[in-house]
Amino acid sequence: MSKKRKSKDGKIRKEDNFQYPDNRNIFFYLTLGLSFLISFVVYVLTLAPSVTFEDSGELITAAVHLGVPHEPGYPLYTMLGKLFSWLPVGDMAYRLNLMSAFFSSLAAILVCRSTILIIESLSRNDLDSLQIRIIKYCIGLFAALVFAFSFENWEQSVITEVYGLHMFFVGLFVMLVVLWSQKLTMLEKEKYFYTIAFSTGLSLTNHSTALLFIPVFVLYVLIVDYTFLLNLKRIGRGILAGVLGLLPLLYLPLASLRDPVLDWGNPETFTNFIRTISRHQYTELAQTSEKFLNGLQFYFGKLLLDQWFSFLLLLLIPASIDLYKHNRKILYFSLLFLLFYVPVTTYLTDFEVVGKGFYFNLNRLLVTVFYIPSYLMISVLMGIGIFYVIGLLKNTNQKFGMLGVFMILPFIVLTMNYKTVDMSKFTYPTTYLNNLFNVVTKDALVLTQIDYFYFPAMYYQVVEGNRTDVTVLDQPLLKRTWYIDMLKEHNKEFINESKPAVEKFLKAVAPFEARKPYDGNYIESCYIGMINSFIDQTIANGRDVFFTYLPQKEILRNYALESVLGAYKLNKGNTFTFVKEEELKLNEFRGLSEDDPLLVRTVSDFYGSLHILRATWYEGEGLTDKALEYYKSGLEFYLEKPEVRKFANQKIMVLGQHQ
Repeated sequence: MSKKRKSKDGKIRKEDNFQYPDNRNIFFYLTLGLSFLISFVVYVLTLAPSVTFEDSGELITAAVHLGVPHEPGYPLYTMLGKLFSWLPVGDMAYRLNLMSAFFSSLAAILVCRSTILIIESLSRNDLDSLQIRIIKYCIGLFAALVFAFSFENWEQSVITEVYGLHMFFVGLFVMLVVLWSQKLTMLEKEKYFYTIAFSTGLSLTNHSTALLFIPVFVLYVLIVDYTFLLNLKRIGRGILAGVLGLLPLLYLPLASLRDPVLDWGNPETFTNFIRTISRHQYTELAQTSEKFLNGLQFYFGKLLLDQWFSFLLLLLIPASIDLYKHNRKILYFSLLFLLFYVPVTTYLTDFEVVGKGFYFNLNRLLVTVFYIPSYLMISVLMGIGIFYVIGLLKNTNQKFGMLGVFMILPFIVLTMNYKTVDMSKFTYPTTYLNNLFNVVTKDALVLTQIDYFYFPAMYYQVVEGNRTDVTVLDQPLLKRTWYIDMLKEHNKEFINESKPAVEKFLKAVAPFEARKPYDGNYIESCYIGMINSFIDQTIANGRDVFFTYLPQKEILRNYALESVLGAYKLNKGNTFTFVKEEELKLNEFRGLSEDDPLLVRTVSDFYGSLHILRATWYEGEGLTDKALEYYKSGLEFYLEKPEVRKFANQKIMVLGQHQ
């Protein structure tokens, strides 16, 4: 039997086998409110108290000073981040962490709304309107919370990252497509089409993977209503709406013209602007079938199973059956969405995830975030699966009993992931920075090797204004001319001390950046020469040089490395620097295991190596007791390289026999 609804013009129109309620009631708004409130409260309870590793420090610095972070520049995120930096709570890092929590909670609302919309399209003659209302609202809340508490989404919602805002746009896209599919008149469809186009453009100014919205939607429309795309005027208006959404990209050259303290890629010229938004820096790798298959195996064999209880994925089976029977349009859309956000994403991200060591561990860490949109869609489908299962039951008590069981599951997922995701006591980066700057002398030079440890230092100095006397450089970034240009602008005196070497490198690297023939060996020689000039000039001027990693021999040269427990200090000869160990907080990094975060383990390994190096000095001076103490202390940290642990154990055995 067909059902009817009133359109906005008051006319009654017939629809296939179902009606779409307007949901303008207190229970509907309460459900949406709970989707946001429960998610947001949990996120705030587990929110990182300050800066974290990875891109956190860089994004905060860019937002606070209206600069340009790494490609593709994230202009929308940066501008919104500036607004959140004005919140009168916590430090700047905490405020930007709150931004992630806020937008992720909004995404939960959109998941809830999308699930309810789809359920309303699934005919159920055996349920009265009150039952449908209760069931669909509860299931909408279920889907919202299951997504909110999925491991990876939750993890990105409690730190400063772009994925909270990205998930908001992904959720918005899903909801708008569902609404578009439910409209009957061309006027209504056009309205949602233009909204989809505009929001897609806007979302692209936050995260480049939003580009996948376009093929998903176009292919979906070709399948369900290809005539919609035959109107050139309509397509033209859609393109215009998308272009209007891209307007925040203009922020990049305008911000760069100001020469901010962070000006990644220097996008004030047309060439640099295109390179920035096209992620030019990250297009060097080549995909292989082996990497692609390894990536898929990593997703299906680990990542997907890590998000929730694996048995929840069984709900995708009844969801597919229900959609096939009652709404194939949404089935096609969900399959297209998952196609692009799983295999296509795997192909495009191009990470090698099989292997041992820091490089492969880091790849696995980096690739996980690109699959979060798939968890959003799967959460919606889980809700549809529950609706189908409940619909198979005839007894009302059984239906609501089953519904109650399912409603408990998101909170079980919450407890399952809580301990691992909880960042409320994550003070590792702050402790690491305090240890580093406690041992670094006045006006010193500090060289770092990995962005994820350089960015917290950037935040520490540029945003919080601590130890601004110290020059901290990221060695890999010194290969980029924009980075050197930024240093010229904001650390002119330091760069001028090594001006000949700097200019020589810039001249050598120019053909490479212009994609012209170049001499790689010569570029590398000039690059090492520039770094060596920085070091030599610093020491010649009576200042100290420190490393947060072991430099290659071409940089170390005739210098020696000394452990000052918070960093490696560069010097000549067999020297010893007294360290006030009571001022260092190293215990936080002791006793870690493989279950602890990769970058925290990396810092722990760093401290372990520093202790063992200091032990070798004591041993060389004949101070056996002190050497033994530091060898043993070094083993209390997580040591990534087995040979280092083996070396320390051998030393302990030998020195112990001589006591």
